[in-house]
Amino acid sequence: MALTLSVIAGLALLLPGLFGVLFWNFRARRHSASRPDLPITAVSVLAFAIALSMLVHTATWYLIYVVRLLAVEAGDLVGSYISPAIYVPQPLLQNPIETIVALTHGSATAIVQPIDVAAVALTILAEIAFVFAVVTDEGFDLLLEDVDLGNQGWVHSHIIRPAQNGYRPIAYVLTTLRKDGLGVGFRGVVADIRQSDRGETLSLSLSDPERFLYELKPGKSAKLLSKPADPKFIRHEDEAIGSVLSLEARAIENVVVSNPQARRLDRLRQLLDAGGVPAEQT
Repeated sequence: MALTLSVIAGLALLLPGLFGVLFWNFRARRHSASRPDLPITAVSVLAFAIALSMLVHTATWYLIYVVRLLAVEAGDLVGSYISPAIYVPQPLLQNPIETIVALTHGSATAIVQPIDVAAVALTILAEIAFVFAVVTDEGFDLLLEDVDLGNQGWVHSHIIRPAQNGYRPIAYVLTTLRKDGLGVGFRGVVADIRQSDRGETLSLSLSDPERFLYELKPGKSAKLLSKPADPKFIRHEDEAIGSVLSLEARAIENVVVSNPQARRLDRLRQLLDAGGVPAEQT
């Protein structure tokens, strides 16, 4: 029985950290780029979960300790003004963190009242709610803006961070589809990009995509012994093809990402919808 209580209490101690990893995985899915979820069996993830749990439990213990001291002082103050026959001080609840720690050591006498069980459950739920509020808050994104915790590489630098700071990642994708010297390319706002656990691009989705044909022609030098000229890239007229386009990695040859400000693009679209761009803004 004591061993069973120890196992349950040990899992309860790890719950805030484990839920922190869970909330982190859900948080990563909010962005237009994602990688596989953090595996709970990884040593780094377990270390993060344990460290987070210890931090949350320590802060909770100090908070409850202060509240208990204030309750004792308040009880003594009230008792000094009320007759002992009327005022009977009630025993304080045991600190829930101390209860859990005692159970992990195999002490079954830590919980003496059913209300202590409820206090432990409510404390853990409150800790999980606190972790959820911190991890999903926008201030948490701002605090870790320069840190690539998801190990997403160029996707973090050129897609996620710009999107979080008011820019709109627009990708120009050159594909492997070629015929008669012409290649097929696409342009659109990055709606989603999937990466493997090694950082390889698996697929890329574009919203409001446009298709264009392009040519790569070798450069010609004007003089016989001069340095060969750079090849020429000729891009033909764009053509809208739908609302969403998904490309697999095998069809992608090259990707170029630009990040104009989203508010300027929206303003330009409003002007175009209203009948054209004024002359002073062309």
